[in-house]
Amino acid sequence: MQKSTLLFSPQLADHGHTRQYRILIVDDLEENLDLLDDVLAEDGFETVRSRNGAEALEVLRVTAVDLIVADAMMPKMDGFELCKAIRKLPAYANIPFIIHSANYIDHEDEQFAQRIGVDRYVMKQPGLGSLTTAVKELLAERYAHLSHTPEVRIGRGKPQQRMDEPTFLEKHHSMVSKKLEEKMAELEVYTETLDRRNRELQASEARYRSLFEYASVAIFVIDRHTGKVLDVNRMGTALVQSSREEILMMESFPFVEKNGFLSSLLQTTTFFSGETAIRSRNGEIIEVEIGAGPVAQYLDTRLILFVRDVTEQRKMQQQLVQAEKMMMMGCFATGIAHEIRNPLTAVALNLQYLLHKHGGQADIREYVESAFDATLRVGNVVENTLNLARRTPLSLKPHKVNTIVNDALRFVRISLQEKNMKVVCQLAGDLPLVNLDAKEVQQALLNLFQNAIEVSPAGGTITVATMMRLPRRSEDKRVKVEISVRDSGSGIKMEDLPHLFEPLRSTKSGGTGIGLSLSKHIMDRHRGEISLESHPEGGAIARLVFVTTIENNGGTHVQG
Repeated sequence: MQKSTLLFSPQLADHGHTRQYRILIVDDLEENLDLLDDVLAEDGFETVRSRNGAEALEVLRVTAVDLIVADAMMPKMDGFELCKAIRKLPAYANIPFIIHSANYIDHEDEQFAQRIGVDRYVMKQPGLGSLTTAVKELLAERYAHLSHTPEVRIGRGKPQQRMDEPTFLEKHHSMVSKKLEEKMAELEVYTETLDRRNRELQASEARYRSLFEYASVAIFVIDRHTGKVLDVNRMGTALVQSSREEILMMESFPFVEKNGFLSSLLQTTTFFSGETAIRSRNGEIIEVEIGAGPVAQYLDTRLILFVRDVTEQRKMQQQLVQAEKMMMMGCFATGIAHEIRNPLTAVALNLQYLLHKHGGQADIREYVESAFDATLRVGNVVENTLNLARRTPLSLKPHKVNTIVNDALRFVRISLQEKNMKVVCQLAGDLPLVNLDAKEVQQALLNLFQNAIEVSPAGGTITVATMMRLPRRSEDKRVKVEISVRDSGSGIKMEDLPHLFEPLRSTKSGGTGIGLSLSKHIMDRHRGEISLESHPEGGAIARLVFVTTIENNGGTHVQG
């Protein structure tokens, strides 16, 4: 095709009036139509649009256009079929026609396009500059005699013989088939690439899921707006003691709110760490350490939580503090043993002598007995303090727990009589023998009995019970033997519960803070449990629990 440069005006003189050139753009993609519309409008052209060739023919019947730009491949009627149809209609036969295609053009395609009347075949890939140039050149060629601009006429070169209908159909079918084959080849390459990417993505997802599921720490993914759990791994389900489905159905993560931790966590935009507590399915409060941060940035509302149970760690810290206090108590006990015990023995002996010599005088006897009881009390304090510091090995032997309870009760009989108190015994029969140090366990019970007597009102009741707890699973050979002591006092204040077993801390007026500490020390040496809490029906209840294993021969021993 012969080309030259024209001085071009985007306006056309039409019957004495000046108007913009009107271009019909035809493409099956809306975004392509929008782009062509914007680019041509910037150059001063008016556009009308159609989605395919058949629709374009309808537009031509009602709208006069000066040039047509059509995509090559479209549904219903493509650009080649549209051009062929237009050239057969005298009213539209001379409208310049441009094929604007993303498909590669070869010499055969170009010849085919020229023979059906296509003026230009412009590729999309280089950009829209070549299209606007072709539009201006064709408009100048076709309408230069109507323009007010000085013109340079260009011919279309040597006219080519138009293609007859059978030849067009054959050539068009061949070209469309070739384009489809090219598209299919491209699609196969794209499909293979997509499959490979999908496999890589699936492998990456599998690696992530494996790391997530088998991590040694509990991981939760939650929504920062609702607090709802979106995903959880195996360690997370074990920590909360619920199934994955149950956790995902929770309204929010089971935090126990402490010091505004939850609100700070949900508002974080960077990595955040701290300590708080969560509640398990059975209501147990679990102390946890949490590290959290956003899964991604900006619009992603997910937070990932790494949760570690630090309950045992806190217990160990408390035990270390307790051990330090015990060491201090040991040093203190060693000192007072020599400084108090010997003078106290002398005082007690002298008081006994006074009782023997002046026991007949009632007024003197009352004061001497009171002083002697005080020396015994001081002696007990010294003895208990020394017991806290002693590290002598336990003398473990099989014992009947009920026998130890009855023996300990005999030692507090006088104290019970002085307050006119009653003891209710609910001792279970057929309890297994338990290997324990009878003297030490008896001492622990005496401390509990004495506490119960002191906090109960005159005329009150102390309930002592024993029982056996069987294992939940038949294959588990461990059982628990429990001794409980319930008083009829006012119960325990909530603020006192965490400090009940701390040495030298007492909630009673005149208390030494040694009795419960000694009892806990004894139970720790037996690897048992001790607890003290308010009873729902009034008063407080203390429990001593020994873990015992039932052997095949019926024997038992303390689980160690």
